[in-house]
Amino acid sequence: MSDLTPFDEITAQLPQLSPFQALWNEAEELLRETYPEGFEVEEIGRIAFDCLPEEEKPAALDALYYCWWEAEQDHNPSALLAELRRLRAELYAEQAQHRTTLEQRNAHARELLKLRSRIAQAGGAA
Repeated sequence: MSDLTPFDEITAQLPQLSPFQALWNEAEELLRETYPEGFEVEEIGRIAFDCLPEEEKPAALDALYYCWWEAEQDHNPSALLAELRRLRAELYAEQAQHRTTLEQRNAHARELLKLRSRIAQAGGAA
């Protein structure tokens, strides 16, 4: 039996925020309240990063680098072209596999038809 309350059981299933994500959310909320006319997204990141304990900063930088890299990949024509080529090659390979499977099935069917004809010619029942 679990010592968790129903609330704890529900919240235990929610995705866990990293310390940086939690501070990011708090910084964004603070800036929205303080500057309803708007602010720069970099301000959220600076506040969140500055509030992190030193031992959490390397992981936060890794997350930022990864997010930046992902965004670059989404806007990088050569990366998009490489992904398109990879997907096209995967599709061609899959089509070739299906073609081979169909050819094998058809060859097998032809062999069965030949055997059936030979049996019929020999006077047996197919």
